[in-house]
Amino acid sequence: MSRALIDTLIAGAVFALAVWWGAGIPFGGAPDEPDHYRMVEFVAAKGRLPRYGDPGFLVSLMAKGSAKSIADPSNPRGITALELNPRPVELRQTYLFVPQLPYALNGWMNRILGGISPRLARGFNALCIAITAWLVGCAGRALWPQSRLAPAVAGASVALWPQVTFLGAYVNDDAFAVMSAAAFVGACAYCQSGPFDRRRAIALGLGIGLVGASKPYGLVLLPLGCLWFFGWRRSGPPQFNVTRSGRRLLLALAIAAALVVPWLVRNAILYEGDPTGRRFLEREARAFVASLPPVVKSHAKLLFLDPPERRLTPERFPTWMDISLESSWARFGWMNVRAPRRLVVAAFAVLAAGLIGSMLARPPWWSSPSVFAFPGFVLLLIASIANSYWIDYQPQGRYLLAAAPALVLQIVGGITAVRARVVRDILLVALLGFFLVQNLYCRLVVLR
Repeated sequence: MSRALIDTLIAGAVFALAVWWGAGIPFGGAPDEPDHYRMVEFVAAKGRLPRYGDPGFLVSLMAKGSAKSIADPSNPRGITALELNPRPVELRQTYLFVPQLPYALNGWMNRILGGISPRLARGFNALCIAITAWLVGCAGRALWPQSRLAPAVAGASVALWPQVTFLGAYVNDDAFAVMSAAAFVGACAYCQSGPFDRRRAIALGLGIGLVGASKPYGLVLLPLGCLWFFGWRRSGPPQFNVTRSGRRLLLALAIAAALVVPWLVRNAILYEGDPTGRRFLEREARAFVASLPPVVKSHAKLLFLDPPERRLTPERFPTWMDISLESSWARFGWMNVRAPRRLVVAAFAVLAAGLIGSMLARPPWWSSPSVFAFPGFVLLLIASIANSYWIDYQPQGRYLLAAAPALVLQIVGGITAVRARVVRDILLVALLGFFLVQNLYCRLVVLR
């Protein structure tokens, strides 16, 4: 059986696994799924991305903990008066101002297939996780061309990471971010496996572009990519031709720009010159709050406009860190369905042992996945802390999942450095078995 066929079969199995997980999650039973679905639904129905001001895509109000908070549902903003509750009232902000590529692809997939449904929209996320497994397997084939088992274990293990499978089971844009990270890390591994030819330049450009067109937290991988390129250029193959490689790099950057720049230009045209739309959204939100009736204005301090109550503080940090790390491995529902503590501790112990073991093999500091694995995890953690301090206090485990492809590749790479083939194969099978048992336990017991 060819290695490419093995990767494809694994991707198919991963897709089926994510669909099976989704069957145990009711629609709306995962973070912000209705809001994500609304974006996909609009694209499928209209054939274009929504704009601010389209029906359902305005700043509006929601009251936590009460379905009776809206006195006049016919009002497009959701209010003329509110029944104020003990739980705070918050602004509902749309997903218009995060990168739109995953919504566009999902919506057009549904449109081409003839309709829109939550199950079909979820299928796009299952496909993202399946492609992630395939990309990691391809990266493994570039890194360890003599091994059939190691690339298969790497591809399957990253998709069996319980929280990664969970992302493939409901409508969101974080599954696309994990896939984009896998594409970038895999492209770098592919480039360092041979001469920097046109195919490798195209792969690198697609990897950079997908990261740039994905969730903003994925951007922290790009500085690490610069370190990788610098190290590869200095320590890589002697046949590295500066002039020819310069043209290849320009090709890669042009491809990346083709994926990223159109969205920024579109925003600048639509939203008063603001390429991300975030400043425009903040102005609209503040203007909306100023227009609220007095009974609501009196509670404006509770609205989601940088309230101190929502900031990450030193007192909250230990709890925040605990939940964030836990939710990067196995925490489901609206982050309120927890796996047993010992399961999560065992997972991080295995990951830590694997990373330490991989460092003993002394891979080049600049190589992919080494430069993206633990450094990427640390940078993503710093980004999540900054986000929770400056924007919104909430656990940010999903940020850390962008490091999952590199972490798994790094751990598998450390195992491949073991000289004894029997021991090496036993360790690889044990690693895969660990991920599989964790995944099945979470699906059959935690999500039952």
